[in-house]
Amino acid sequence: MNNKEVKEVKVKPINRAVKPSMALYNSIIAIALRMLYNNKPLVFTTKDYTGNFADVLVLAQELHQLLPEINCSDISCKFGVKPINRVEFSLPEIRKPYLLNYLSEYMELYTSNKLRSDTKNLPTWHTQQVDFIRFASDTYTDNCIIKDIEYMHVLLHGIIAELIQIKSINIGFDSNKILEFAGKPDIAWNDDFIRVNIRADVTQYIEEYRNTKPSKPMTPKKPKLEDIPTLKLFLEFALRKLKNGEYYVSFMELNELRVRPQRKFVKQNYEKIATNVSNRISKIRPAFKVLSNSNNELLIADKGFDNSFSGNYEIVASEEMIKAVLEKIRIDGLG
Repeated sequence: MNNKEVKEVKVKPINRAVKPSMALYNSIIAIALRMLYNNKPLVFTTKDYTGNFADVLVLAQELHQLLPEINCSDISCKFGVKPINRVEFSLPEIRKPYLLNYLSEYMELYTSNKLRSDTKNLPTWHTQQVDFIRFASDTYTDNCIIKDIEYMHVLLHGIIAELIQIKSINIGFDSNKILEFAGKPDIAWNDDFIRVNIRADVTQYIEEYRNTKPSKPMTPKKPKLEDIPTLKLFLEFALRKLKNGEYYVSFMELNELRVRPQRKFVKQNYEKIATNVSNRISKIRPAFKVLSNSNNELLIADKGFDNSFSGNYEIVASEEMIKAVLEKIRIDGLG
């Protein structure tokens, strides 16, 4: 879409007492994209929508304020005067370049984080880009399927920069009956009633982002040798187990291994104990890898057939490695 010959339209701030949520802004952009890439009006009726229809009216009113190019029928009706059971979103073909130009002005403010004071729960633009790149990189970038409404602004940014090509776009509102939706969608993400199903080629956008991303100087991280006394206890206990031909240890056994005795008896809470043991293992893991000069683990949580924690940890380090780490702790006087 080319908007070079369109007269410039300045984005005006919206006067309001209550700040809208980010979900509302993303919903508005989703409808704007739908209008740009589909000539068919988007009709929304109470018959098709089982939720609170006032949500739709709020969305339509906000959209009319932010993007006046889009026509929203029946949104001027007042409650109690005339029942509103239908809202139609439409955009004449001749107005599309004007809307795209307006959106370009809007995105200049948005990407420079100048709209952060106008809304609530709005992450920085850099955060939104990083989240989208991470998501899109795990998909087929030339046929990326986007269902998460949080990515609408990033998508619009790529379209304006002519780095993202939309292949198809469908939008729906109802949690039961989805209007114009191809196939049954997943659950709604961050809004009560709006959903999207977009196919796009985002290859160029990802390449451009990676090429222009400022490179950070590589500073080698110093390995942390945390909680060596606990590591030593776990190593000695694991070594005794292996010598007895045992390859598993329970989280209750690991919980009893303490450098200092517990000050008082506390009623057993197995879920809390399991979490605490998992945290202790995570804390000693970096030190074990540094001292063993490998990426090997000492203990790995045993998962059952349903991938749930069985309550046991498997000892995966060899006797030789455990002895070597214990010797290094002794020689270096670490614990």
